[in-house]
Amino acid sequence: MACFLLAINSFAWFVFMTNGQGHIDADVVAWDIAFINEEAQVELIDIEIDDLYPGMPDFNHEVEVRNRSDLNAKFSYEVEEVIVFGEHYSYENLLNIANSDLPFKITFSYESDKINAGDMMKFKVNLTWPFESEKEYYRLNDFYTYVPGCPYYEYNEETGEYHQVDVTEKNFAGSVHGGLYVESDDADTFWGEQTIPYKKEHPDEGVIILKIKLIVSQDNG
Repeated sequence: MACFLLAINSFAWFVFMTNGQGHIDADVVAWDIAFINEEAQVELIDIEIDDLYPGMPDFNHEVEVRNRSDLNAKFSYEVEEVIVFGEHYSYENLLNIANSDLPFKITFSYESDKINAGDMMKFKVNLTWPFESEKEYYRLNDFYTYVPGCPYYEYNEETGEYHQVDVTEKNFAGSVHGGLYVESDDADTFWGEQTIPYKKEHPDEGVIILKIKLIVSQDNG
């Protein structure tokens, strides 16, 4: 467990502690919570997920936010950027897709958006990738590349059935935007096989890096 004391000032506001898997940017060593003119205070953290494969143990990362003042506070967060295999994406571009069209899921949770004076709350980041998916097909998106020999499918909304279609590297991108699917095992294989060569070339980097903005403000409500 690593512990970061993030403020020593007239309010003596917060202690951040992180445990489990993940990585907090080593440059984050102090957070001055002064609340000048009641403006929200912001801290940026990086969380790195070091591996990605079907059936992997759940990734769990917690950040404890402790309100050590005599003032109530409000908490929120923003995912500013997601880096996947070295490629940069916006939060909306990846996470919204990940919870429906990718075989793994990334979720964020916390007990309440209010932290009373003297209390604490936990901000949690989780990634789950079960070995056997409940979904039979996954719709492709811009994160996928063409794989020779992989069977591709289109979905017929009228019949509710999937049928295999001929796809080449040349027409792959257009087919993806028109609605293209792969079976769940092939989706697992695609993402799992992306991880192996990337970790060989970048052994000290996470395969997924989440750049998160933590926001705390006085609760005047």
